[in-house]
Amino acid sequence: MNKKVVDSDGTEIGSLHSITADAETGFLQKIFVKPSLELDTSRFKKQSDFIVIPFEAVSAVRDVVVIDSKKIAEQKGSGERREQ
Repeated sequence: MNKKVVDSDGTEIGSLHSITADAETGFLQKIFVKPSLELDTSRFKKQSDFIVIPFEAVSAVRDVVVIDSKKIAEQKGSGERREQ
């Protein structure tokens, strides 16, 4: 899975590492992205060396995977509120 991942603003996020799905329903849940070296990853949820993006933030999959920047900001913001 060496597909490039970009956000809706055109910023390169990194390369697709893996996708997780619900075993019972088959619905895709998350994508794991190996971030580009120059990317500021502070606005993303992370797990180990990967950025974790909910699948509902994926807006297109073609030659590249496009994620919706607004949905990522909402995800990160809601995660910060829960941790406080």
